[in-house]
Parts: sequence; C-alpha cells; structure tokens
Amino acid sequence: MKSVNLIISEYTKKYGLKNGEIIRVLRSIIGKIKNTSSETIIFSPEKVSMNDDETHILENMLLRYLKKEPLSKIINRKAFWNHDFFVNEHVLDPRSETEIIVQMVLERFSVTSPLRFLDLGTGSGCILLSLMSEFPHAIGLGLDLSQEAIRVAIHNREKLKLKNVDFLKIDWNSFLCNQKFDVIVSNPPYVKTSHIPKLGKSVRDYDPVLALDGGKSGLRAHEEISGLARKWLSPHGKIFLEIGRGQASKVQKILRKNRFKIEKIETDMNGLERAICAAVCV
Repeated sequence: MKSVNLIISEYTKKYGLKNGEIIRVLRSIIGKIKNTSSETIIFSPEKVSMNDDETHILENMLLRYLKKEPLSKIINRKAFWNHDFFVNEHVLDPRSETEIIVQMVLERFSVTSPLRFLDLGTGSGCILLSLMSEFPHAIGLGLDLSQEAIRVAIHNREKLKLKNVDFLKIDWNSFLCNQKFDVIVSNPPYVKTSHIPKLGKSVRDYDPVLALDGGKSGLRAHEEISGLARKWLSPHGKIFLEIGRGQASKVQKILRKNRFKIEKIETDMNGLERAICAAVCV
C-alpha cells in the first residue's frame, strides 16, 4: 500500500506533470477509485492509501485524461448549480454557462409557486433537477430522444431524492399532452453540422452528437421548439433557451415569428450572449 501523497508525487514526476491542475485531476481520480472526497485526500491524506491494483486503475484513468477525455467522463461526475451529477458518454457534459438558465428562472418566479416545468432535451437532467431542488412545490417533466440519457437523468433524480419530477423518452415533435406548462427550459443542440468535426477533441469525441448537432443552420432545434412551445405554455408562461455564439439575433427572429416577445438576453462570464427568455404574446 502507498500513501496518496506519494502516488501523486510519483505520477507527476513520471509524466512530467507539475501544474496544479494535474494534481487536482489525480485527487479526483483517486477519490473516484477510493469512493472518497477530494477534501479527505487534501486534508487527511493519511486516511487514504492505494494497493497495486488501484494504482494501475489510476494510471489508466490518468492516461485517458492525457488523451483529452474529459475528467467528468472518467470519474462520472460533474458539478452543476448546487449538486454533483452523474454523467457518461450518453449525455452532454453540464457546463457552467448553462447555469444561467437556472438563475434566470429563479429571478422571475417565486420558489413557493406550484409551477409546471418542461425540459426539452433533458440529457443528464441537470437543468430540470436543479430547478426542482429550488422549487419544492413545482412538478417537472424532462423529455429526451435518447433512452440512455433518460436512464442517466433518472439515476440523478434518485441520487438527489427528488419526487417532483419525471422523465420521458420521446421526440419532442411527437409529444402530446393535455396540460399547460408555466416554464419551458432547454439547452438544445446548436452546433452547425459542418462545424462538429472542428470542435475540440474533448467535445467532439466524448459528447453525444445528438446533443450537439443543430442541423445545417445550427438552429433546427430552436425552430422546432419555438413552433411547438406555444401550445404547451400557459398564457403567462415563459421559455428559456440556451444559444450559441452569434445566434441571439436569429433566435429572436425565430421566436418573434412564432408570436413570442423577447424579455431578456443574458450573457455569460465572457460577455457572450448565452441564454434568452421569451414570453407568450397575448
């Protein structure tokens, strides 16, 4: 058995890796293998040691990271909003910029309201489950075309012990319901098909194409959602959509064409227009 501090020292030297980021990665991988937290490894390293089999697993995981596989897909965990979510190759990695949607909803609705939420292309469920944890009197429904993604979302729901949310495998174009929703949220695919091969390896090779490919224009999903959302929203309902770089004006036109009024376009920490809120024109 070896102490974790010795193992981290050995592997940073072996691979010539000396920056703090790699140390953080090693701690996260060790935490995955030992089923413990990075905090324990940092503050109580004497409580954690690894045998030869475990160090072999560690090295294989580290090599995957060095080949540009996202750490989140290696350790099956990604932080989003106030929780850690299980992720794998079947779902898009939750991004910090997507948290803007959660914040925008919180700014516009009371957390005590008995709202109905609909999440289109739910993936890991990170947006909807984060909202359901903030709105305990609400109910939510997440749709996704991928059965594998639905399994991930259900796993995350059970992990968070949330009872006020359900998930359904269905193409949103085929979704029929006799109820109205107060809030529709979505981080739809918005990358142009022709641009997908140009994406960074960590996205291109490890995020599902279904969650990336927005068609020839990159706006196919926004067009579909905007055309469908009016029949699902309550008269005073709002829709929140994530958008890609340079897409704000085009998405506004799509929404206005479908009789929505634009309420707010929010920027991310880099100043890029990242999410749009629109309401039904009555």
